[in-house]
Amino acid sequence: MIARLEGAVATRDYDRIVLDVHGVGYELIVPVRDIASVELGEKVAFFVAENIREDSYDLYGFRIEAERQLYRKLVSVNGVGAKMAHAIVSTYDAETLTTIIDAEEIARLSQVSGVGRKTAQRIILELRGKLVAGDSVGAAKSADPALQALIQLGYRVDQAQAALKDVDTSLDTSERVRQALREIG
Repeated sequence: MIARLEGAVATRDYDRIVLDVHGVGYELIVPVRDIASVELGEKVAFFVAENIREDSYDLYGFRIEAERQLYRKLVSVNGVGAKMAHAIVSTYDAETLTTIIDAEEIARLSQVSGVGRKTAQRIILELRGKLVAGDSVGAAKSADPALQALIQLGYRVDQAQAALKDVDTSLDTSERVRQALREIG
């Protein structure tokens, strides 16, 4: 399984690039916003999600690990294929999409080409509150190791923040996490 590729951009098209990795060219389907941010010959790295079918072997590349995780969660939703998940991740970054799903903004999610109202409802139903990878993007901005620990344990950012609100910040991290867990439980 290919997890990450690093190399020079050999060619770029509307939604694809060819990444030259030590003389081997890998065609990656990437979010449209990333095409504009890379130059020919520039050395870049992409996290890779593979899509293997009977008639094709596609590599989807993402500059940020959280977007790759989000893509994987999207394709796990019944009725959402690789192309639709790519279109969604091309339209919204991980943080924005997490907010859209958690806020149940069906109309906004339906604006993505190919995503109808029923599909948007299904995505929201299946992924609401489960996007830890997307939450980690927001939590990465925080230097609080107790908050990050709670998120790694599977709690949403808002749950972790609420649990830590009244916990003394002068305590060591493990004690802060214990007290926050007591607060949650």
